[in-house]
Amino acid sequence: MMKKGLTLSKTLAIVDCKEAVNSQFYIDSSSCLSEVKFSDSSSTRRRVYAMVDVNVSYVEAICTIEHMAMIPWWVDGNNVRSYVQIHELMVYGFELSWLPIACGRNCNWCNISDTYKINCADKKSKGLLVCSVS
Repeated sequence: MMKKGLTLSKTLAIVDCKEAVNSQFYIDSSSCLSEVKFSDSSSTRRRVYAMVDVNVSYVEAICTIEHMAMIPWWVDGNNVRSYVQIHELMVYGFELSWLPIACGRNCNWCNISDTYKINCADKKSKGLLVCSVS
């Protein structure tokens, strides 16, 4: 079932910081990405972190977002604590769906039945509206 407004992906940001950051939103990735050259090629020791599905306001002023990627919608950022987990999510990729387009703007949620019909809950009548998949 797909609820209207549900996002199909989350973001993953790789940030480069001038110094260590102590925050629950930052997953230390420095040991895995130590050889990667980012935009500021300063010779001082840098810290590289990954951030899962966070708002830009959580990025510290001493940090620069270097890369962004999409990861699956079902990822709970609070349970991702290592770069190994992040790598697995990136290998998995992200999901695309045509279902929200097929449901249209008048549905609260929709799913596909065993007979390949799109079932939508209508916003206005709160009833079930059935549409054919063509």
